[in-house]
Amino acid sequence: YQRRVRGQSLGFQTSLHCNAEVVMSISNQSPPLRIGFCGNPKYMDGFITLLKMNRHSFEVLDTKKPIEEYGAFDVLMHKIIPGSSGRKMLQELIRYQQLYPTCLIIDNPASVSLLLDRRSTCELLENLTVRHGVHVVQQPNTVIFDPSITNPLPAIVKPFNADGSAESHQMALVHNEKGIQQIPDAFKSNSLILQEFINHDGFLHKIYCMGEEVYMGQRPSLPNISSFTDDLEFFGRISRQESSEPLTGKLPLFPSLEVVQKTCQEIRARLGIDLFGIDMITKENSTEHYVIDVNYFPSYTGMANTAELMYNFVLSKYEKHLDDFYHTKKSNPAHAKALGA
Repeated sequence: YQRRVRGQSLGFQTSLHCNAEVVMSISNQSPPLRIGFCGNPKYMDGFITLLKMNRHSFEVLDTKKPIEEYGAFDVLMHKIIPGSSGRKMLQELIRYQQLYPTCLIIDNPASVSLLLDRRSTCELLENLTVRHGVHVVQQPNTVIFDPSITNPLPAIVKPFNADGSAESHQMALVHNEKGIQQIPDAFKSNSLILQEFINHDGFLHKIYCMGEEVYMGQRPSLPNISSFTDDLEFFGRISRQESSEPLTGKLPLFPSLEVVQKTCQEIRARLGIDLFGIDMITKENSTEHYVIDVNYFPSYTGMANTAELMYNFVLSKYEKHLDDFYHTKKSNPAHAKALGA
């Protein structure tokens, strides 16, 4: 089953057949770059090796040291650090962007900061509707928690905070109005969203986006609700990515290639980022699909040729960034003067 799913998943990758010749071709066109990384470059060993093989430098920054003290980078990549340190880092990156406008920062820190608050993400995805054939992708009914109003039930309770900290992963399934009244004391906060729970046969589609590249795999998820014993049930992540459990049970109807690609394009345009993951579910016995979460810079676990794809993505995006920068500078003398050119 997993082999068959993986074969189907590979069909969602639009140009994954990158090889050493392609990488070398791009490398030969590019001078050595100084690339910095803020955060933990976990899962990026292959990418780092490719950079060094092709004469580019890669530096992991000490987040306790101001980024400005490192001087000019050609490219700065970053991965969210849980807690207040991550928010501080994003603010530093915004200032750095103003100091070194020719530096490409992946992704725009102002855009990434919106993903640290689930309210912002839900607002950006409001009225999301992507259709292709019989398939449709939407966001579930999602509201800011208020015990005095009618809330969608059953629902997943999620904190506003989405910075990767332990607090951000504290979630619960609320079944009824009695559970609603328990939420403030259970969470010690009203800074929460409620997202309608939709039965999805215990499967979640894990979608990875890297620019225009798309990959989809499956993970175990919460089972369908037929009955319950508790009014409010706490649990960890919906997607049990590290689970070794086999994927068993009735298979959902997979979203089509076209609707997944169109959804990624739409979310990419709305959020203004290139490196992100989407958690999507399929309503049981239907072709209705729902985006239940978006996260920045996922692990890309299971995605074929990740190192080569990341390498080509970074270098091609850097070249486009420079072209756009110097085109703006040439066509707008006032802009160039403001930048000190």
